[in-house]
Amino acid sequence: MFQITPKIKLVNIAGIGDIQILRSRRNKKLCISINKSKIVKVSIPYRISFYYGEQFLFEKLEWIKSTLQKIEITDSPRKVINIHSEFKSRSRKLKFVTSFESNFKLVLKNDEIQIHYPDGIDLNTDQSQSFIKKLMLRALQTEAKSYFPARVTELANYYKFQYNKVNIRNSRTRWGSCSYNNNINLSLYLILLPDHLSDYVILHELVHTIHKNHSLKFWKSFDKLIGDAKAKSKQLKMYKIEHIL
Repeated sequence: MFQITPKIKLVNIAGIGDIQILRSRRNKKLCISINKSKIVKVSIPYRISFYYGEQFLFEKLEWIKSTLQKIEITDSPRKVINIHSEFKSRSRKLKFVTSFESNFKLVLKNDEIQIHYPDGIDLNTDQSQSFIKKLMLRALQTEAKSYFPARVTELANYYKFQYNKVNIRNSRTRWGSCSYNNNINLSLYLILLPDHLSDYVILHELVHTIHKNHSLKFWKSFDKLIGDAKAKSKQLKMYKIEHIL
């Protein structure tokens, strides 16, 4: 009696759902595909064990999550920002100001992100929205670069961590990361989070200067710093970085 080799296996990943691992005689190597409906498939050669397909899947998990987020951003409806929008960074509130000049202009006050716009212009057009979002992005970059490097130094000194340097990036796929060389990379959109959650992200990356993965040792070390780290992680997930601007 011949043994029938299964051609498909489903692996459930939290936050993603079922991922198909497909075995086919046409496959010469392991590869991953993601379609516009966000269906993830891992294709493996026919004689390769599903075990190796799963290992390959978990090795590429960060790339999969990043790609799914990019698809979600692309498919999301356009967010319109105008005089009726409520928008606040860590220390500034958005304000629109009419101007007799012909161009959009950014003015940063102590407590305001002022967008000066030509009197009578329609703020809801694609062109106006492009100008507005570019100026808001510049405002967030300025504030993030002013605040976060000093805050990282403060927390690192207090908790006795050592790191190389801090980079502020326009990242929409992750709040922060720590490189192999202990460079701390932070998304400029952190400036929109409550202080306790931006500190959570900073400390998360500082712990990665010692523990490079999310092992049990990592979570134990992190818990000692902030207490119940995974509960705060759930709070952070309530904020959707890809929907901010």
